[in-house]
Amino acid sequence: MQILSPEKDLGKLVAVDTLMTSGLHPFVYLGAALFGAAMGYSEALVLAAIVSAVGTAAIGLAAIRRIPLRQPRQ
Repeated sequence: MQILSPEKDLGKLVAVDTLMTSGLHPFVYLGAALFGAAMGYSEALVLAAIVSAVGTAAIGLAAIRRIPLRQPRQ
């Protein structure tokens, strides 16, 4: 993402990236803890594993569909 951004916007991009990756983690952990406490920790982990597997499969499928098929040489 930084390679494709104009050089004048890199500072803003780095600031937003830092906020998203570092600044919001405590709130993500708080939300996960509250969700786990309400739903049950084992069930929350199973649900997170299912969501992760579906997301990984969707990304893989999207990547495979974007790769053009090679045509046999004539």
